[in-house]
Amino acid sequence: MCTRDMLTFHFSKAKNGDQQLVDCLPFEAIAGYSNGLKDPHTTSFYELFWFPQVEGKLWADGEPIELSGPTAIMLPPFTVRSWQVDQSADSYVLFFVEDFVDGFLKDTAFLHRLHFFSYKQQSPVLPLSKEHLARISELYASIRSELGKSNLDRLFFVQAYWYQLLLHLNRLYGEHYRLSDRCYENTEIIRLKTLLKQHIQHKQTVQDYAEMMDINRNQLNALCLRFYGENANVVIRNSLLQVCKSELLSSKLTIAEISYKFNFSAPPNFSRFFKRYVGLTPAEYREKYSV
Repeated sequence: MCTRDMLTFHFSKAKNGDQQLVDCLPFEAIAGYSNGLKDPHTTSFYELFWFPQVEGKLWADGEPIELSGPTAIMLPPFTVRSWQVDQSADSYVLFFVEDFVDGFLKDTAFLHRLHFFSYKQQSPVLPLSKEHLARISELYASIRSELGKSNLDRLFFVQAYWYQLLLHLNRLYGEHYRLSDRCYENTEIIRLKTLLKQHIQHKQTVQDYAEMMDINRNQLNALCLRFYGENANVVIRNSLLQVCKSELLSSKLTIAEISYKFNFSAPPNFSRFFKRYVGLTPAEYREKYSV
């Protein structure tokens, strides 16, 4: 089966201006590009969804996720998604591009240190208690209020509230999924994530990444176990599966072409690998989740 190009939405600088690289809108207002699309689609910017109440299902990179009750959802750029939800009227989405962060934070790795953006195998969904919902609601309301003002200092307030919101969500996310918070002090895990993003198409072994990081295999395994709870081989394999899934849904390449693109010696080897860990063949996965 051949798919058409994935529908991708981009941040509108024409609407927001070159300086305001962030916006916050009611969830209903984006129905034209997200909730209104039950077919897979993606965006080129970061998104933080906030639902005081939601029921339904989100498909993120082909994985179905049940949604119920107060919920936050954090999606990095180019996450393939589709929605089938009923949400309360006071639901919002905050979206921003990476240049927004670079404009005021010296920590260029900040976004990569956040649990929900650092490793795509983690769920993007965070259930919220009533107590946490109130705090998140307050921060979203503050951001929306400042974005609606004409004061020259409004962007500084937006940046401050945005920073608090991301840190608050990250702490809650780490507590909910019982993740280590030591990613703030270890740059090696950030380096691994960057290397995976750059080289996963052609380099897919523990030895490859250990050599690029100038450490041995045991050290790389220990690093992955410490931060992800999985050994390096699983982390690399999951990263490969993620980009293969995205390619299947977003490109017109045949399955044979995708197999060679990601360094498989033959299409049947790719199909066996994919079937073993996803439970579907590449053709079945594409048929089930693509437009």
